[in-house]
Amino acid sequence: QTWWGLALLDGQGVKRDTTRGLEWIRRAAETGHPQAQFLLGLCAYAGLGGTAAEPDTALRWFTAAADQQVLPARIFVGFCHYHGRGTPQDRDEAFRHFRLAAEGGSAVGQIWLAHCYAFGEGVATDLNRAREWAQEAWRQGHPGGRQMLRRIPEE
Repeated sequence: QTWWGLALLDGQGVKRDTTRGLEWIRRAAETGHPQAQFLLGLCAYAGLGGTAAEPDTALRWFTAAADQQVLPARIFVGFCHYHGRGTPQDRDEAFRHFRLAAEGGSAVGQIWLAHCYAFGEGVATDLNRAREWAQEAWRQGHPGGRQMLRRIPEE
């Protein structure tokens, strides 16, 4: 259902039909398929696939996927709380989600966790912890880890 929906959304091998594509992805998401839930979250977050941006709906789908260990979804739950999209802004809650993603091995989560530690976003400033997490992302080969290392203030 998810792959057929994606094919319809993208027009890959079939005539593009975003309405039907989203219907198929929604069917999969409603049965608990985590990648379909994440995809619907992305569509609702950014208004993709011919939909209007619906931050509340995006957060609901991201949370469902994150609860099934989809790390990119966990990061987007953090973004929603960090920026106040679909929920009141809550940097403490954003930090919690970035930490879960970082501990799960996500380099993007590690970069955002480093940011939180470096600038006191949802947690007390801790430049050593910020450097540790940015270095971990860099060790994984993510260029953002090195960029974050450059942004961390000196003691």
